Amino acid sequence: MNTYPPLNALRIFESAARLESFSAAANELYVTHGAVSKQIKQLEEWLAVKLFERTGGRVKLTDTGWRYLVQVQDGLDLIANATSQILQPDRQRLPPSTLPRPLPAIGSCQGWLSFASCFLMSSCIW
Repeated sequence: MNTYPPLNALRIFESAARLESFSAAANELYVTHGAVSKQIKQLEEWLAVKLFERTGGRVKLTDTGWRYLVQVQDGLDLIANATSQILQPDRQRLPPSTLPRPLPAIGSCQGWLSFASCFLMSSCIW
């Protein structure tokens, strides 16, 4: 079993739980109510736990849902912080020595062609 739950479902779960509404989450994320419902159901099935109590047209987090929400929000905050650090304008660039280089010429193939491309080309002479 993959240890990562469906990541899009986590984003949708966080929004629906925070807003306590599938409709409000759908509006916030620019998706349909049905898409939110489907992702929540997929996440609940993957986890094999019920995250929301559904009564009438309302949703309410279960105790497990509340505990999971705190952890998911912490995880999403870590991802957001890591991303903002990378996107800072003063971030360090990779030195040229660590950038990928084209393959050297092999036979009549040009250096920018990969081995697989060269192999598949009928005009490639080895």
